[in-house]
Amino acid sequence: MRMRANYLGSRSRRFGNGSVERLARFSGGTLTHPMMFGGGFPEAEVGLRVRTVSYGYPGVLEEFEDPETGTRWCTLVVSLPNAVPALCVDHRSALGRPDVPPRDPWQGSTGDLEFDIGYLVSADNEDVMRQLLPQQLRTVLINRPVQRMALRNSQLLLRAFDGTEASPRLLEWLDTVASDVLPVTPGFVSRLSGDGEMRPFPRGITGTLV
Repeated sequence: MRMRANYLGSRSRRFGNGSVERLARFSGGTLTHPMMFGGGFPEAEVGLRVRTVSYGYPGVLEEFEDPETGTRWCTLVVSLPNAVPALCVDHRSALGRPDVPPRDPWQGSTGDLEFDIGYLVSADNEDVMRQLLPQQLRTVLINRPVQRMALRNSQLLLRAFDGTEASPRLLEWLDTVASDVLPVTPGFVSRLSGDGEMRPFPRGITGTLV
């Protein structure tokens, strides 16, 4: 589900040297779909929303807060040009918490010991994992750890660890991670043709050849 901005009646909050708006549609409300805020809690209150661009694609940084504990965290969601299969990489420090891992049909390891020590992978199937999680991408996640990286529908989601509040520095860091992830992600695999059929994209059209 993609959230659309509606700033009427919203409240502002300082972000760096300026102010950004709360997402008015959800202001004062609570989300109960963990996939929307990167998992880890059963529900979350929506905080700041900052528009950005990552690797040439439109993105949104959002800050969330657990209404029970007050814990804050942020996600960066980048909108992609076409649909992608479901792939979710969760840091093992979060396993067992709500929606961690998500209920994807396949869960397991990559066979890369260094990577598997830190992360568990969920996907539509093992072939999707093999296709969309090459060595270059695993190296990015080892060097720039996140609590979750997920490809789903037409989005890339990066979730920062708990206790990470929104700031210009965090936005810059998550943008750097996204800009490192996308060039080494194989070409996204499907597009909707004029006759309504899903057809494969050539590999490498939005990423590197594998």
